[in-house]
Amino acid sequence: MKQKDSATLKDMIAGSTLVPVPLVFNALSALMAQQAGFQVAYVGGAALGYIRAATEAALTPHDFVDVATEIRTATRLPLIADGGCGWGDPVHMRRFIRLAIAAGYNAIEIEDQVVPKRAHHHVGVEHLVTTEAMAAKISEPRARAVTMIS
Repeated sequence: MKQKDSATLKDMIAGSTLVPVPLVFNALSALMAQQAGFQVAYVGGAALGYIRAATEAALTPHDFVDVATEIRTATRLPLIADGGCGWGDPVHMRRFIRLAIAAGYNAIEIEDQVVPKRAHHHVGVEHLVTTEAMAAKISEPRARAVTMIS
């Protein structure tokens, strides 16, 4: 199926129709998602870590930039990046957002966990940043970068 060129990710989010978003981890899986009729794709940290024989916590912003650059050679599907913890404080997150935009991502998911990233599946172990720290991460890129969802 051909991707709907007229609908942006922002339009899809604002719409009333459910938009399934498959996990992709390279150009081939993104192209397969597009050919299967999906309109958006998600680059997840855990899957990318498995593909690169590492843990999600060991990935760098450049791992996500590299994979998006490869995906862009195969498809123009809107891409959502698993931005993990933003790779640090608000300044680091701003840098990641700028790299992600340059690589072709349309949105980034940012978690409210501490850096360095911990295993999120540890039941009963708190790894969350404070509300104030998360608010600073969210407001820093907005003030100095660009609006992400396109």
